[in-house]
Amino acid sequence: MTRTHNTGFKMLFGAVVTAGMAVLSIGGYRLIDHQPPFAWLVLSLLTAAAGSLSLKIPGVNGRASIGDALIASSVFLFGPLAGAVTAAFEGVAGSLRCRTSSRRLQFMLFNTATMALSAYVAGNVFFAAHGQPLFSEEQPAPVPLLPGPLVAFAAAYFLVNTWIVAAASALDRSAGFFQTWRDGFLWTCVNYLAATFVSGILMQSGDPVTLSVLGTLAAGCAAVYVSARAHVRPLNNASRGEQAEPAAAAPAGRAA
Repeated sequence: MTRTHNTGFKMLFGAVVTAGMAVLSIGGYRLIDHQPPFAWLVLSLLTAAAGSLSLKIPGVNGRASIGDALIASSVFLFGPLAGAVTAAFEGVAGSLRCRTSSRRLQFMLFNTATMALSAYVAGNVFFAAHGQPLFSEEQPAPVPLLPGPLVAFAAAYFLVNTWIVAAASALDRSAGFFQTWRDGFLWTCVNYLAATFVSGILMQSGDPVTLSVLGTLAAGCAAVYVSARAHVRPLNNASRGEQAEPAAAAPAGRAA
């Protein structure tokens, strides 16, 4: 690696982790101070479970996962900070699959910070157009979720998440940012949009943690997983037989 490569990656890593940990510190303090609702705990635990079902994207330091509908639900119900903490659970769980135990902490810091920042920025974009969170004073508020704010959330979540991971991957491989993002992550926009609208529709119900709502969310997550796997499988087949690349220097970021 060149000196420019090292400097660029270290700057990106430091900035992402610092900003992500700041968001998580504020979010964690708010949750402890206000005692998190049971619905938030359920969604966060399910998100952590979903984080373990990620798929490696060949050719880049990224993974595709299925927890976006759950993260979006947490943001819509409880706000950007609580949603960022929920997203961090997914980042931690996904990082546990890192094959190199000596680098697991580095992967975890980067993935957790990236997920928290993505959910927090997207949540603020969403509520700038929508208004207050759906969960108010321990009860869901009957505020309709319109297509405009949902699209804004999906776009912000997708762009922040994939741009950070693509930048880290490009620096790691000394490749172009746009080509890395286009080839490795652009296809995941469909999953982000689908997960957001599934969550948005379900959050219109009176109780967000009924078995029917959670079952539908699980079905939506499964559909995203099948879609991601169908796209990743041909890439894996195409890469078979090629010379193995050296171990990645950058954390394996999470893309969807």
